[in-house]
This record gives sequence, structure tokens and C-alpha cells, in this order.
Amino acid sequence: MPEMSTLASVNVNSGTTAVPFLMTFIVNFTITNLSYMENMGNLGSEIFNATERNLQQLLGPLFKNSSIGSLYAGCRLALLR
Repeated sequence: MPEMSTLASVNVNSGTTAVPFLMTFIVNFTITNLSYMENMGNLGSEIFNATERNLQQLLGPLFKNSSIGSLYAGCRLALLR
């Protein structure tokens, strides 16, 4: 089950200027057509990094076109199991 940590940039008005900060939230989901291999669980392994790149390419447009689209600042893969 992948665990994606996503960042949303939010502007907070502090008097006269808006101060941007990042809010992190976690999305858990199951990919039913991806066979798990042992090296996928090793953070930083080539297969982990390749899986992260693929998921970012697929999920980036999805998040950008969602209600958080204007706040979305990217995502990273935190865990595969």
C-alpha cells in the first residue's frame, strides 16, 4: 500500500502581508495491478524511486485538477508495502 505525502501551499494573511506555508497531509491507497517486489520497500532504491516518479506523473495532474489544485505543491512517496 503506497503512502503519499502531499504538500499544499497556503497563504495566511498576517496583518498587511500574506505569509505562505506548507501543510502536509497523507493519502493512503492500494494499487491492485502493481505486483510488490521486496526492493520496493527500500526507501531510495531504484525500484522505489521509479515507482515514486510514476506515481507523481499520474497523481500530479489529478491533484492539480482537484479542489486543492491551486494549493498543490507536489507529492512524495513515503512508503510502499
